[in-house]
Amino acid sequence: MASLFLRIYDWLAPRRRVRLLLLAVCLLLFAGLASRLDFDEDISVFFPSRVANAGMTKEVFATIAKRDRLTLMLGSREGADLDPDTLVAVCDALVAQVKRQAGDLLDTTAAGDVQGAIPGLMDYINHHLADYATPKGFALLEHVGENPHAADSVLALQAKMLQSPVGLAFQRSLPSDPLGIGRPALAAMQQLDIGTEYALYANHLFSADLTTLVYFFVPLNSLGNTRQNDRLIQVLEESVAQAERLHSGLEIKYFGGSAVAVYNARQIKHDTLVTVLAAVVLILLFAYLSLRKLIVVPLIAAPVLFGGLFALGVMGIMCHSVSAIAIGCGVAVLGISISYAVHVLIHFNDCGSARHTVEALAYPLSVGSFTTIGAFLGLLFTSSGVLQDFGLFSALSLIGTTLFCLVFLPHLLPDRPFTGQGNMVYRAIVRINSFAFDRSKGLIIGLLAVLVASIPLAKRVGVASDMGKLNYMPQHLASGEQAMQALVGGMGRVVPFVVAAEDGDLARVRYQRLHEILDSMQQA
Repeated sequence: MASLFLRIYDWLAPRRRVRLLLLAVCLLLFAGLASRLDFDEDISVFFPSRVANAGMTKEVFATIAKRDRLTLMLGSREGADLDPDTLVAVCDALVAQVKRQAGDLLDTTAAGDVQGAIPGLMDYINHHLADYATPKGFALLEHVGENPHAADSVLALQAKMLQSPVGLAFQRSLPSDPLGIGRPALAAMQQLDIGTEYALYANHLFSADLTTLVYFFVPLNSLGNTRQNDRLIQVLEESVAQAERLHSGLEIKYFGGSAVAVYNARQIKHDTLVTVLAAVVLILLFAYLSLRKLIVVPLIAAPVLFGGLFALGVMGIMCHSVSAIAIGCGVAVLGISISYAVHVLIHFNDCGSARHTVEALAYPLSVGSFTTIGAFLGLLFTSSGVLQDFGLFSALSLIGTTLFCLVFLPHLLPDRPFTGQGNMVYRAIVRINSFAFDRSKGLIIGLLAVLVASIPLAKRVGVASDMGKLNYMPQHLASGEQAMQALVGGMGRVVPFVVAAEDGDLARVRYQRLHEILDSMQQA
């Protein structure tokens, strides 16, 4: 291994233009390949991809996620008392502004209020009467078929109902369902009632006391597509802030799965960037204090940047898309990559020869990196797509960093070693490294005592099973969730049960079985 990199060093040493040309070609090549990558921010990459029905699981999640709604709640601040007409005007202006700036990110076919959604629900049930009809409905059909005059009494009841206050709600469904066969399905929807009475005012949904207006935005993309939804949330927040500035006493809150997902993605990016930058700054500062040369900063950064570009370039050949979350987490390997460059600089500072540095470090650096690279490549055998991308990016980054440290970095070193041996930090490092840790009985006994004491304490550590607690929830979204829960009567969270099958008939059979089980559990 050492002889290979020595031959490369000896061949490149007298050929400065060739070195620069080779480095430029590598940078341009990897940058071009990396530009082909599509960075995906879909959180469904966390789902296993190598298990049974993995594709169906992702499809079901995507279907449910597309039905996510952003609930907008407009009301008065404490001490203010805005009338319903003002809330309606503000809501209409806000909705128009959001649709004007981000209409391409909204599902325009979905109703934003309950009154607009009821006709669609009725039409759906009327077009699927055979699926929603109960045994009593089929018995009624049979009875009317055998006794034509029985239809008169049924229609008389329908006419009486139309004259009642609730008759307006069923005017749309009566022509296509004169016997009311689908009405039990609508009645079953009352099981979704959350204990709160609502009021319709000026074609808008209000709380019963007309103090809170509720409007629903339906994102066009699923909640997992945080890249597209990020712009929608940004437009919504800007519109909300503008409305609150124009109307004193107005308070607007909102909540939805898409907003939570966007803020989680933002927080992951922010936390990753801050922690990595903090670590890099500390490492570079420590290296500078040790060697007292500003040139060590670009010499340490160059291998790391080359390794990241190398990884993205190779991944551009292997795959068309990669998880942005995995790449963000993969930046954490910067600490390992930086250690390779620091190792080269420190050894050069001791020996003063770039060629001797290559000869001494080629074998330990390459073999040592292979073990770490192999550990990251082991993630390719997991079932999670995000872990696979993380392992591949991390492994390729270390490969690129190692190659740069052994091929290009020696030629970038100065002619003379750094004059850092005399400073206090460097002397402290030398003293610590020269200490015989393996011969210190007190240290060994202390470490054994800590190990023994840690065994019972380790049992207290559990695994977080509530995924909801792992979410990052900013204060304004937490306030919006509380307001929504208070508005719906404290029902709590809704857990959807999904039935999937190869065809519609089998799905209906499975749904009926599941419905019977859930119904029996509810009765029990």
